[in-house]
Amino acid sequence: MELVPIVSFPKSGNTWLRFMLAHLVRSDKSRPVTYHNINALSPTSHIFTTTEIAKNLVPGAPVFIKEHANYYEMEKYPWERAIYVYRDGFDVLYSYWKFIDAQAPGLYKNINRFVEGYWIHWGHWGDHIMSWRKGGKSHQKVLFLKYEELLDDPISAMRNCIDFLEINASNELVEEAVKENTASRMKKLNDSASFMNAQNENFNFVRNARKGDGSRLPSDVKQKFLEYWSNDYCMLSEGYIETGDDIRNNISTQKSVNIITKMRVRLRRYFYGVKRKFIQKF
Repeated sequence: MELVPIVSFPKSGNTWLRFMLAHLVRSDKSRPVTYHNINALSPTSHIFTTTEIAKNLVPGAPVFIKEHANYYEMEKYPWERAIYVYRDGFDVLYSYWKFIDAQAPGLYKNINRFVEGYWIHWGHWGDHIMSWRKGGKSHQKVLFLKYEELLDDPISAMRNCIDFLEINASNELVEEAVKENTASRMKKLNDSASFMNAQNENFNFVRNARKGDGSRLPSDVKQKFLEYWSNDYCMLSEGYIETGDDIRNNISTQKSVNIITKMRVRLRRYFYGVKRKFIQKF
């Protein structure tokens, strides 16, 4: 049985893609995909047992594993093919902030506090993407999918996934998978709060599912993002900023860099990485 990781930096669209792919390969077509049963169809990396999952899928279907790891952390899996979903870094930052604030209202109401107190633990958005870009060149079997493409034309994006994975799926089934797992439908599911163990019982996993919200970020937060969590090269190479963008020019010409803050960020990122590796061993 083939394991196919569906990978992304958090809040980049892999849960949505996971729902649609699970819709295609579930054996019981009478049961819709929900937050209650998604882990029995397409589990997160740390809870899966392939034997149990296989019982819920059509014969020969791959097991889709949700992952947020960078490329070099994936050596523990015997995978041959993977799908990597990525999204505008500014949109990711804004969406993740709203996502965490909705789970525990008031804890990170200020976005600067969120960046310093929570985002930092996930490390570098740019490094995450580049690890897959560089590692994927040698692996040859990584499909890169833009979240924005998934938004603009989900049926074509799903078709690309199906062709890449060599799954037999009719046009009707693909259209059904998209129709039954729209953002509006996923928002109506009433089990996402328990799915995430959210403190807020009114929490909803899906917020707006759109592009462009990152434009609402204050300019100083965008500068911090490019300086510490992205690098303008990655944003440029993926087409999310242009050479003449004011925000890039501000970063490129900025003379006064807070060295203490920069070193603190790097140290916290390093020690958190050590902590994660230690936990994984046990």
